[in-house]
Amino acid sequence: MRLLQHDSSRTLLLLLSMWCCCCISLDPALSDERVVFQTNWGDVEFGFYPDVAPVTVQHIFQLITLGGYTGNHIFRVDKGFVAQVADVNGGRTYPLDSKQQAEANKKVPLEVKEGVKHVEGVLSMGRYDDPNSGTSSFSFLLGSAPHLDMKYTIFG
Repeated sequence: MRLLQHDSSRTLLLLLSMWCCCCISLDPALSDERVVFQTNWGDVEFGFYPDVAPVTVQHIFQLITLGGYTGNHIFRVDKGFVAQVADVNGGRTYPLDSKQQAEANKKVPLEVKEGVKHVEGVLSMGRYDDPNSGTSSFSFLLGSAPHLDMKYTIFG
């Protein structure tokens, strides 16, 4: 009987830890780098999650460093869901130079990490139907969007 109670306790503990891993969002570490986007609605400051999405972080940071988002705009705002930044190809008011164009044409793979959730405040990479088709459009989440978890890259 004691063995059965002990096993029941272990089973309950195991189930509880499995539930916590599935239901609680991990809080990944932000890098030291910060970026400020100046918009008509005020400045938006954000950081990056290089441990979650290293390829995407490098790509977006490179585009920012090259000035790829200068003259770009937020083309979509869905209250409580997202504010979406336009793709730099076609979204900017200025033409891209050759370095900006080369970086903007790169596609980044889907990078997801179990437990990292689409909650208010994260940056999520835009893409087409192909999960590996992200280029430069991304969204600021204005609310939780669990239907995007494990389907779209969270990078900041």
